[in-house]
Amino acid sequence: MVVVKGGGTPYSIGNGRQMPWEEVPEKFKQLLREQTEVEKCVEMRAEAQACIEERGFWDPHCVELTERFHLCQSVELARGINKRADKFAASEKA
Repeated sequence: MVVVKGGGTPYSIGNGRQMPWEEVPEKFKQLLREQTEVEKCVEMRAEAQACIEERGFWDPHCVELTERFHLCQSVELARGINKRADKFAASEKA
């Protein structure tokens, strides 16, 4: 079983619904295969995870580390989305 939390596009499966892996839509599996770690944020993630394992999820220092990691991820992912949008717009003009 796999738990997939959705609620957005392009692969809204449900809100935490459990389903056998075989029933997960192929589009979702493909997007999952295409995901990569944001290199710039990997060390932040490891540091936050180590803190959580040692002190617990709600420890203020761990919360700060986790928030820093999520901010890094969101900024880098947004840059990637903007680059794709710019590339798409340029190809439409051609």
